[in-house]
Amino acid sequence: MKFLSLILVLLLTSCATPVKKQKELLISKNICCNSMVEFDYKSMAISEAVTLKFNEKSPVYDFGYGKTYFSALTLPLDIEAPYISVKSYFNGSLIGQYFDPIFLVLNEKHERIKEFSLRLRFRDVNMFTNPNANMAGVFKFPEGAKYLIIFTRDFNNEAPVAELAASTSMVMVGNAPMVFSNQGESIQLERSPTGSIQLELLDQDGS
Repeated sequence: MKFLSLILVLLLTSCATPVKKQKELLISKNICCNSMVEFDYKSMAISEAVTLKFNEKSPVYDFGYGKTYFSALTLPLDIEAPYISVKSYFNGSLIGQYFDPIFLVLNEKHERIKEFSLRLRFRDVNMFTNPNANMAGVFKFPEGAKYLIIFTRDFNNEAPVAELAASTSMVMVGNAPMVFSNQGESIQLERSPTGSIQLELLDQDGS
């Protein structure tokens, strides 16, 4: 059983490109624009969650920390829900790599209002409320916010550790079900230049 578990882990791990290779590809990319005014800002819908992907197809810019993939959004005119829920999902099929976002808020003149990151918390899988493990956080829009830019960088501090609770899971190998028991473990996470995040407007901070 331990041997089969090891094979499964190796197979799943191979789904995510190593962070080193991701960074090498990013460095080879050209910067898209001369200034933030030239960004292609997408409208952020009020009524539904927005999913953003950061990968080799994303635009690249240097916000003062080196090259990074980014997304740029135009905020709704009337923001009745002032908070944003953030979920950053893991690359590949295993808990490990994730995109740790930095948020840059601009006013209508594309002037910087605020730049910040969040201390995201690990949220394990829950079959009823959370089918996909993720790193989660919430923030509030500062006054005068018109544009929101999301990017990342190499952080100085080490990535957090994910604490997994004991669980039992089943994987189909051909037509045969295989059951694996997890007694609970700690996983050292890794920040990557690519990933997928979901943003959703909230009426309150959700804490």
